[in-house]
Amino acid sequence: MANVVLAQALTSTSQFALLVACQTWAVYQGGEHSGYLAALSALYAVPLLLNRPIGRLVDRIGPRPVGVAAHLAGAVVLLAALLFAPTPLGVLITATVSSAIRVAAQASADALATWLPSRPPVTAASVWITLAQAAPLIAGSTAAVALTTTVGLSGALLALVASSVVGAVVCARTPSSRPTAPAELGGAQPHRTWLWIIYALTFASYSVVELTEPGYFSSVVHAPAWMLAASNAGFGIAACAGAMVLKSRHDLLEHRAALPIGIAAVAAAETVMVATSSAVVAVGGAVAWGAAVSVLAPATRTRLLRGVAPSDHGLALGTMRSLRAVASFAAAAGSGPLAAGIGVQGTAAVFAVLLAACVPLTRNV
Repeated sequence: MANVVLAQALTSTSQFALLVACQTWAVYQGGEHSGYLAALSALYAVPLLLNRPIGRLVDRIGPRPVGVAAHLAGAVVLLAALLFAPTPLGVLITATVSSAIRVAAQASADALATWLPSRPPVTAASVWITLAQAAPLIAGSTAAVALTTTVGLSGALLALVASSVVGAVVCARTPSSRPTAPAELGGAQPHRTWLWIIYALTFASYSVVELTEPGYFSSVVHAPAWMLAASNAGFGIAACAGAMVLKSRHDLLEHRAALPIGIAAVAAAETVMVATSSAVVAVGGAVAWGAAVSVLAPATRTRLLRGVAPSDHGLALGTMRSLRAVASFAAAAGSGPLAAGIGVQGTAAVFAVLLAACVPLTRNV
């Protein structure tokens, strides 16, 4: 399980850090503006639609060979990029190709726990994976910005090459055997569509809050940049702390109340973040948001996977990641015009209310 956590942490960190490094280079060294940043983000997101077919590939041949191949391919692409001075076009190509490769690495990392011979409970694996995905929110962005601004994009890419090599080694050393057990809930989950709706609205709300948060801190509460950084750090630390607490009581995720409680807590925290003109209250809301996400994320994953045979976990998780990408993109596209009409506070509140409205839907999943 330690290998699974390490593989997940390395994959999540590198996936997040690569985009931040490219964005930092574009702004501070490439002299690019908002149009280029929008193109970079869009091209980086397009390969996320490959999550579902790659998830099926993982189910067929296993996460270990997929993970080793993806990490090594990622290292080769980044090494090739290091042979040339960074250019706007070269960075776009590197980011797009690397994103497609890292989709495969993420699919492998998500399914590694299912293929462990020890067969850890879905609840325990979900908590550990939530912890491994939360930590990179702090480490990944900080390291990417620091390396890119001090030693240039090549320094950040070199660190990501090393991360990819370590990831390949970790995947290769993780024991793996094909799961044959049936679904824990007998494979019958007739209302899984409701779970997809809940999941889509969850990530739509996440995306909107993340997009409106900088505008809220700068134009509503007129707080300095370090307060925004404190908010982001508070979220990540609280998410990690919540997962650490929950890992010893992961059996609580089996209760049907876990999912509605997680949804209600996340919606309430998102509302608190933008409900006042106080930066202190907003940071406190971000901390509560992180703690709530540490419950909702593993509760959603647990509810989904307990109704799916382990041999199909790759496809189910791939579908989940594809849905997350589409929901986040749609919410990001719609939040701009909405914010222009009702402001950043109203926009974030609307999506928090939509998420809260999902609580009654949990009775159907």
